[in-house]
Amino acid sequence: MKLLTINTHSLIEDDYRKKLDIFVDAIYRIRPDIITMQEVNQTINAPIICLGDEYNIRRDNHVYAVCKHLAIMGLDYSCIWRGIKNGYKKFDEGIAVMSRLPIKETKSFIISKTHDSKNWRLRRVLGVRTGNDWFYSVHMGRFDDTEEPFINQWQNFVSEVSQTERVWAMGDFNCDGEGDGYKAVINSGWYDTYKLAEEKDRGITVRGNIDGWHDGDIGSMRIDYIFCNKKIPVKSSQVIFNGDNERVISDHFGVLVEV
Repeated sequence: MKLLTINTHSLIEDDYRKKLDIFVDAIYRIRPDIITMQEVNQTINAPIICLGDEYNIRRDNHVYAVCKHLAIMGLDYSCIWRGIKNGYKKFDEGIAVMSRLPIKETKSFIISKTHDSKNWRLRRVLGVRTGNDWFYSVHMGRFDDTEEPFINQWQNFVSEVSQTERVWAMGDFNCDGEGDGYKAVINSGWYDTYKLAEEKDRGITVRGNIDGWHDGDIGSMRIDYIFCNKKIPVKSSQVIFNGDNERVISDHFGVLVEV
């Protein structure tokens, strides 16, 4: 089974159309079974193509575009998207899961204290169940945020997910691999697939200046992860869309794990 996570930055990216094509082409060749994406945007005023109970899908929705292009190429994914908050005064910023496996159930819940969609600190996760596995797309706040601390969000997440089934937390955790946020995850009994992998690279998922970190050049860090609540054999973990392994499409690189 192949798992991929990436903070796409999507419509905010320069040369978005070109980067969309790069992403779709790579997915077609690699064919991950599960893909989780963060910062999956759509323009607030774009025409609605699908009415939802809470979340309308608009014509330029990023995950809709990805799935549509793949379907034209003959590769079908089930795609789930949930809106979270307003971004840059013109986007609905959301979170998504794509699956080649049959989806049996979905779940979405807020892990931040705020529920205000106009507050950029609002955090929501989205999960799908395939068989006895749950796969969650996760975008956490920073550990040093005093208003919305990482540790509270992680505890809220753990309290909501299954304690008996296998659960995967995949996404942008906004904490580096040596920091207190990472240690909190590991100390709560979760496993880092990067550390479990038989084959791995350096693991770096961000470099230089990235959106949301206003500290200048942050150097190189690993802040995107695939965690599991069970210890399982992992064949490989590699960073993707970093310029060496596929072309760059976002201010984050992706993580591709084979288990």
